[in-house]
Order: sequence, then C-alpha cells, then structure tokens
Amino acid sequence: ETKRLASDGPYEHYPIPPPAKKKKRKDPNKPRRPLSAYNIFFTQERAKMLNELSDNKNDEEKAEVELPSEAMTRVLSQTDSHKKSRKHRKCHGKITFVDLAKNIGKKWKNLPKEEQEVYQELANKDMEKYREAMKA
Repeated sequence: ETKRLASDGPYEHYPIPPPAKKKKRKDPNKPRRPLSAYNIFFTQERAKMLNELSDNKNDEEKAEVELPSEAMTRVLSQTDSHKKSRKHRKCHGKITFVDLAKNIGKKWKNLPKEEQEVYQELANKDMEKYREAMKA
C-alpha cells in the first residue's frame, strides 16, 4: 500500500491525514461517575477555605462548614440532577484555583490515615450507588 500524498501545493510531500472519526454520543441517561475520596475532601475543604477568606461578610451570611457525611449527601444530591446546565458563576476573586488546589492537595497529603478512611468510606458509598444506577 502506498502512502497518500497531497498532490498540489507546497504540502505535496506531507501525507494526507485519515478521515476524522465520528464522535460517539453520550447516553443522556447514564449516571455520573462517582466522586473519589479526594474529590469529596476537596469539595469540603474548598467550602471551608472560601468561608475563612470571606472576612468582609457578616457572620450570619457565612455558610456553616459541613461534616463529611453532610457534604457527601449534598454532593450526591447534586449529582442526580447533573444533566441540567449550570449557570456561569462569577469568580469569587478571593483565591485562584491553582492556589486553592495546591493548598488542599497539601492538606490531603498531611491528613491522617484515619481521616482519609472516612472520606474513602463516603467514596465507596458513592461507588455503590453508581454501580446500582448502572445496573438499572
């Protein structure tokens, strides 16, 4: 088999790329993938950090920091309605995502194994829920 070449113009010595593959459509009824232990931790820590950074707001306006089980319940309830498009939210402007992710990553690495296991149990529950939804 000979390689196809562009026959005209300055690119005649370059091979012609194969035709593009059609993109596989996603099943709109497919459940969202489960969150990992780190994702659950990240969600909770992000809320804590943004709470701490919002010194200029009234104490009444600050959201209370959730326990891991409360955070997981809230996160899981949001994943059920995942197909709704989310409105664009303005950036809070308090900390960049890069700095936020670095800080939370350091906290996760320094987190004791016992506390990581709490998040792992929540992630396992999310995985079980996902597997049940995939069976249906």
